Amino acid sequence: MTGNIVDFQNRRRSAPSLYWVSEYASPKWAPNADHWIHTARHEAGHAVALVCMHRKFGRDYDSFERILIRPGATDSYVTKRGRRSDCLGCVEHAGSEHLSQRVSAPVSRPEKHQELRSSDPALKQLIAVSLETKIVSNLAGPLAEMLSWNASADLHSKEYNWAWEDNEEEIQSVGKCVDDLRAVTGTGTIGSFERQSYDLVRREWPAIAALADRLMLRHVLEYDEAFAIIAPRLTCFAPIARAALNSSRLCRRI
Repeated sequence: MTGNIVDFQNRRRSAPSLYWVSEYASPKWAPNADHWIHTARHEAGHAVALVCMHRKFGRDYDSFERILIRPGATDSYVTKRGRRSDCLGCVEHAGSEHLSQRVSAPVSRPEKHQELRSSDPALKQLIAVSLETKIVSNLAGPLAEMLSWNASADLHSKEYNWAWEDNEEEIQSVGKCVDDLRAVTGTGTIGSFERQSYDLVRREWPAIAALADRLMLRHVLEYDEAFAIIAPRLTCFAPIARAALNSSRLCRRI
């Protein structure tokens, strides 16, 4: 299985912001009925981790826009930003952090390095929080898939190796984010974030499983619908107030 996070510049706002699509696709396995529950739990892992990480850092806006799986799909999925994808499932979400002040063009690699090395403490903190959220939520998909195969699997199990092999592109993108985070903070390893994400997925498994079960019935859930399932089942940050409306809600009207 492969997966990745794709960054887009949202030019409809006054300043660009990251737009991510968490994808899950399987060139190795035929998507049969048994396979779809693993797909649903993979995507639910991404979604629940995003909610938890947003609560951890006190963010008061929607963690994502919608979550979906695509049983019976015969053609590409078109995201809300018009990108075509052959994914079997995805979590679409828009970040509100404006990591670049340029409106007309994406951030180039040299510009990105300059931002990562910025001496502005506020900007460095913003980038660090965004990268940690992205890393932990990306890892949560393959880890939820691993636990879907075997509820007792851990970071030394054969299921871990399977999940990392089948989600190779997603893991590679995480590695690049860890490198970027180290450039900002000087600390952090892929192993430490694997443990953080694994602990989150195990702790919040009831929320992940419940969201996946609803996906098996509905296939597409908007944030409000998914949040209503997730929030009462979380073990941390409870009780959770309803996330305040923010600019990401505007994306639903586009």
